[in-house]
Amino acid sequence: MILESTKGDAGMQHVNTGHYALNPMQARILDHWHEISSPHDIPHRRDIDPGKFGCALGHISLVELCDSGFRLRLTGSLISNVFNHRGKGKLLSEIDASVAEAGSASMSLALETGHAVFGDRQLGARWHCWLRLPLRDETGRARLVLCFDEIAAMPSEENLPHILRQAQRRYAMAAA
Repeated sequence: MILESTKGDAGMQHVNTGHYALNPMQARILDHWHEISSPHDIPHRRDIDPGKFGCALGHISLVELCDSGFRLRLTGSLISNVFNHRGKGKLLSEIDASVAEAGSASMSLALETGHAVFGDRQLGARWHCWLRLPLRDETGRARLVLCFDEIAAMPSEENLPHILRQAQRRYAMAAA
């Protein structure tokens, strides 16, 4: 996976996928991250308040950069289901090589730049939208990434009304 990124507004890196809009859950998480960030520094993990984006918790994972690569430290229920409950504590490369390749590039970019990184990509008949937010660990080093990943149906004439209803429900939950 090749990442072409452009620095956008508010210090975000967008991976060029042809889509430039955050979904409501991504926007809610990003707003919280900006609330706890200082202008020249990324926030600490301890400053994250999961209650600020409770509707998205199933899509959240916390990943740590270690000497051997990226290791899953925390996974939401939906992410845990994707990995068949075998991901927590493991390196991404131990779970799935394609996940490791795609995820490592975006997480590395977030840690290197200190900015939010987001994008989306087609996965067959489904769509994967994601967000990567760098965080500092308890020692103050930037080696944690708060990740949001959602896989949804691709819009088509047949399922567009259903997808719009789902998006409206997610937006209502995110706004609550």
